[in-house]
Amino acid sequence: STRKESSAASDVYKRQDIAQMVQGPGRILAGGKPFKDPNHQMPKGLNPETAVGINDKGELVLATLDGRGTADKALGVTRDQTATYLASLGVQDAVLLDGGGSTTMVARAPGDKEVSVVNSPADGGAERPVGNGIFLYSTATKAGPATKVLMNNEQPLKVATGAAVKAPAFA
Repeated sequence: STRKESSAASDVYKRQDIAQMVQGPGRILAGGKPFKDPNHQMPKGLNPETAVGINDKGELVLATLDGRGTADKALGVTRDQTATYLASLGVQDAVLLDGGGSTTMVARAPGDKEVSVVNSPADGGAERPVGNGIFLYSTATKAGPATKVLMNNEQPLKVATGAAVKAPAFA
């Protein structure tokens, strides 16, 4: 199977139509299946991770997964957990990017004038200075109509009666 995996990885490098390319510790999904990249050393244990991939519709998917916190916050994820999560979203091909304390997502919510850190970085909530990043910009002057509402990442939310928890909601 390593021979097939190596062949799948080398197919990417043979393409002549690639205009831009990113790389991290290694490829984690190939054809929608977890991929153990024989050419790269993967992080071990539970870590905050950042990954990027392309789903089955050809859309870019970016993932920021927190870690190094407490059990009630975020312990982190393994490489295989990251791959499985992305595959569950329909991602076909993905690579890990710089993870650990560099895992930070910054966004500007509609109506806000400034950006805010929207995850819990492992360095105590502060942005770590890094040499590069992936930036997405919109030229929209206002938010458009909601086409879908996503609550708690479409996962059941179980809490004790009377307890209050934060649950992410996006439209």
